[in-house]
Order: sequence, then C-alpha cells, then structure tokens
Amino acid sequence: MQRKWSVRKNVNFCIARNVPPEKGRGRSARKASAQGLQRMMRNKDPDMQGWIEVTTVSDFVEGKNKAIIHDNKGYVLVKKGDDLRAIAANCTSCKFPIIEGKVSQPDDGALDITCPLCHTRFSLEDGAVLQYCPKDGPLQWFIGTLKEKATPEAAKIIPTRVSKAGRVYLRFANVQIL
Repeated sequence: MQRKWSVRKNVNFCIARNVPPEKGRGRSARKASAQGLQRMMRNKDPDMQGWIEVTTVSDFVEGKNKAIIHDNKGYVLVKKGDDLRAIAANCTSCKFPIIEGKVSQPDDGALDITCPLCHTRFSLEDGAVLQYCPKDGPLQWFIGTLKEKATPEAAKIIPTRVSKAGRVYLRFANVQIL
C-alpha cells in the first residue's frame, strides 16, 4: 500500500503529495520548473528561435538611430515611421560609423541611409549600394578619387522583428539554437 503524504508548511503553504515530509519543493525544483517553462515557451513559437531581443520600440527617439553591439560587432537600428531596419555599423567603402547617417525614403518607398563621411548611399532593404562615393564635397571628392577603382561592397542587413509588446528582435547569422 502506497502512503500519501500531505504536508502544510507554515510560510509557503506548499502541499506535496506522495513525497515524504522532508522533501518539499526546494530551490532546485523551482529552477527545473522555470527551465521547463522556458522550454515550453520556446516550443510554443518555433519562429522565435534564433531571434535575440535587443531593445524596445519605446527606447527610440524620433530621428535618431540606435547602436547595438553583439559578439563585438556593431550594428545600427534605423527607425523611420513604423519601419525598423538593422545594418552593420560601419560604411563598407570608408569604414566610418554610419550611426549619424541621414535616413531618407525616396518616392519608391524604400528606406536608404547615407554615410556621413563619404556620402555613399545604402539600401536598407538589401544593403545594396545605391550611390558609391559621390564627389559632392572636398572631402568626398578626395575619398571618391581614392576609391575610383574599388568595387562597391554591399552593407550587411540584419533581419528585424517587432513583437506586439513592442520588443525589438534581431536574427544574427551565428546564433546557435539550443
């Protein structure tokens, strides 16, 4: 015959059944329960695997880009209206940080960003170079002259996702899914 135990502790009012009185729900049981909950939530939405939460939409100031660092690499989050994009932090032609770059939306509706130093324009849709080192100023003329024979290199675009709660997620290529 199996004995059923019912224990009522003073503070926690924890009821344990089929467990001897000296074994209640301790720290390790709570930790295992929390890990089980995380596993269950991960299995609930398989589309969220590999996505890393980096910030919230409320952290953005209108007209300002936001810098993100992941695995010692810099990225820039760009928000214009409801559109949110992420791009590698440095210009591919002059290696200057593009966090202060001008974001524009031409008539076709696609977002682009301009490097503040060399004025190279990148598409925020696919990272393609829209305008490579235009010679529209003294410094830009110098950089453009140096880069005349170089081939334009597309910028790295990171997939972004915004949850209903306003959390911003990025999916990096080197993320290991557990």
